[in-house]
Amino acid sequence: MQSYTLLIIKLSNIDDYLIDTVANSVKDAFMNVNVLVSPDVMLPPMSFFDWKRMQYRSEYIVKWLASIRERLGADYILGIGDIDAYANGLNFVFGEAYPEGRAAAVYLRRLHPSFYGEPDNHELFVSRAVKEVIHELGHTFGLPHCSNRLCVMSFSNSVYEVDSKTEKFCPRCAERLRLNGLYVSPRYVLSTS
Repeated sequence: MQSYTLLIIKLSNIDDYLIDTVANSVKDAFMNVNVLVSPDVMLPPMSFFDWKRMQYRSEYIVKWLASIRERLGADYILGIGDIDAYANGLNFVFGEAYPEGRAAAVYLRRLHPSFYGEPDNHELFVSRAVKEVIHELGHTFGLPHCSNRLCVMSFSNSVYEVDSKTEKFCPRCAERLRLNGLYVSPRYVLSTS
């Protein structure tokens, strides 16, 4: 079984517990992906920031990550930051993947319950972050969105849709990943019953 290296880059200061949980979840989910976490914060260039919207352009970030991936010696790269971003035609995105560049990014700002005027709930916030990381990596590894609302690959138009899905792949998506050379731990596959 071929193994792959994923490098996680912090796009802003993030607490260690979150990064450790995300890294461990990715290690647990994908049996043949080695996860490395860069100790440094790599802020996206300010030229990617849209001052009118007060958000980053996500496509610029994922293409920038793709451009540095090879130089950093990783098969895949994931940027994660407590920032807000948008993509063409969308007011915001929780994350974006650039499969051709083997790069993805997850933006945490709108995953905080406090963003919606709700009480802080660190456990809920971390759960949302893990789901979005696994979702974007699924895209990076070649998966489209899934129609199964419990599958981690289902599209989330709101944070409440993130909450309603699981961090697991449906059997069909897990099989597609296997055909692409990525092996999902049985613990991260939804039961068919």
